[in-house]
Amino acid sequence: MIRIDRINKIEFDKKGINVYSYKEDKYVNRKCFTRKEAMIKYIEELPKDHTYKIVLECSTCGDQRFSAFGANVEAFGKEDYIEFHYQLSKGFNVNDNLENISIKSNWSKKMKYVNSIKGIDFDYAIINNKPYKKELIHQWYHLLWIKYLDQHPELVDYLKLFDDYNDVFKGKSVSCQADSIRKYIQDGRKSLIDECEELLKELY
Repeated sequence: MIRIDRINKIEFDKKGINVYSYKEDKYVNRKCFTRKEAMIKYIEELPKDHTYKIVLECSTCGDQRFSAFGANVEAFGKEDYIEFHYQLSKGFNVNDNLENISIKSNWSKKMKYVNSIKGIDFDYAIINNKPYKKELIHQWYHLLWIKYLDQHPELVDYLKLFDDYNDVFKGKSVSCQADSIRKYIQDGRKSLIDECEELLKELY
């Protein structure tokens, strides 16, 4: 059954509106839509033995409001995109070859730095100018998304229109915007807070 009331609330002028189809719970196909009528027609014409999910692409290839490069938040008096907060929190014991960078640096310098540390294993997390064990950086990433979503209840309501969330760039990274968003929406804010308990005790 198609929930037209839900589809009517989806913002098709934004990117990232996808329908994933399944047969016997196995993924079959993904199709992206920019028009409501086209999506409804596609769903109506799916084989009877297929099910579907309406999935939001949360990346720069999708709705950038839910990309770490599009979600802007303040942390300890410093405002920037979540991705830069996260990447600049990676600390290195030996950084002779790394450029000195900060949140106040311009976009191009920060992007150059982020690209330069790709694939390099970091040694610790640095949050609010204090070092923490590296494993806590994933909780830091969650906390940044919690703050962003808390500040935008209208976006939380919009996210609830979707069955699932995807990040095409996830790769092998533990921290992923789609995963943080999924847990906040589907399991509840508290479940995400609970995952950050260790870092919260350290910070406060």
